[in-house]
Amino acid sequence: MSESAPSDWTGTTQQGSGWSSVIVASPAHPEQANENTTVQATRDSWSGAELVAAIQAAGRYVRETEQQTRALTKRLQELVAQVREQLSAAVGRAEAAEARERELRRWAEETIEAAEERTRAAEMRAQRAEAWLARVAEAVQAEFPVRAEGITQGKDQIAA
Repeated sequence: MSESAPSDWTGTTQQGSGWSSVIVASPAHPEQANENTTVQATRDSWSGAELVAAIQAAGRYVRETEQQTRALTKRLQELVAQVREQLSAAVGRAEAAEARERELRRWAEETIEAAEERTRAAEMRAQRAEAWLARVAEAVQAEFPVRAEGITQGKDQIAA
């Protein structure tokens, strides 16, 4: 590359020996210029010092960009690890809740089954007691015949 860059290269990419470079046109206002822009030079005003300064500015920009990329990549990896950890914890809590639900369901089913068994046993005892009381009532009526009108009179006396 010669000491002065042709003015028609502004905004174009040059390929050569594995490197590419872009000559950036200067902003319309000097306040907008920074180290990443070069002043559009004419053939006569392009100097080696300006070229070195532009290369150094580009190098600083690349290093800063790489540093930001590394920092962002590290932060992204930290966030992914944090999300994985939180997801794993949530899965663990969900599995524990499901196990507890299964345990409670089993306990409830066993409790219901035991209550039903007690109810069946109580019904059987009640049937036996009713049958026994019916036999006792038959025995009492057989041994002590009472007229129906006497029972009615006895009720009236108790009510009074």
